[in-house]
Amino acid sequence: MSAPAPNRPFKGDPVNFEALKEPWSEYLLDDGKILRVKLVLLKVIRNPGELTPEGNPVYGVMTNTVVAVFSPGEMPKTGAKHE
Repeated sequence: MSAPAPNRPFKGDPVNFEALKEPWSEYLLDDGKILRVKLVLLKVIRNPGELTPEGNPVYGVMTNTVVAVFSPGEMPKTGAKHE
């Protein structure tokens, strides 16, 4: 069976999870600003009756996208690639 279409209700059982890493992706924009983007996982649901063609379980996820914009001199020093 295939995965449900995006933005449609997904029925199943909640799956507990632990964030091992939630890194920022950083992009230097043409205007000199630095854009930082991070995807944060909020919820995981597994439908026990659905499998991919390869036999793997199908998971639905709820995420939040966090975006921050900085001038190069304003970047936080912790974990920053551009300073």
